[in-house]
Amino acid sequence: MRERAWLGVDPGWHGACALITESNYIDIMDWPEDVVDVDIQLKEWHNDYDLFVILEKVWGRSAKLSSNYGLWWGLLVGNGIKYDLVAAKTWQKVMLKDAIGKDTKEKALQKARALFPGQAKQLKRQKDHDRADALLLARYGQLEGYLGVWR
Repeated sequence: MRERAWLGVDPGWHGACALITESNYIDIMDWPEDVVDVDIQLKEWHNDYDLFVILEKVWGRSAKLSSNYGLWWGLLVGNGIKYDLVAAKTWQKVMLKDAIGKDTKEKALQKARALFPGQAKQLKRQKDHDRADALLLARYGQLEGYLGVWR
């Protein structure tokens, strides 16, 4: 049996995804400009792990945001990868419960830095909030026992 892994996907303006395995291996990837790069990485993770994706559900706020969300959704469906959609407020209610900060971006960075000290170099800047969200989404999926669903 392959090791389980959870992939948190923040399809935000710039976006990022973070993989956390049962053995606590962590990999973070920023959204590249070329969707082929994401497709290649997704296939690799899907082949290596029993992969479950937690995709943050996006409500049409902008064309770019909706486009990134649609690309992620298409890649997951096209590759036959199990996923679930989770609203930001749902995972934030659990993962940012004790976080300190003026807004959710600052709280996510603070919480991710505390939970993942080994990833500190990738979470130093304020603009790394997409990475923080992706890490927290993956951990949320792991803690909540998400095993993915076929949509």
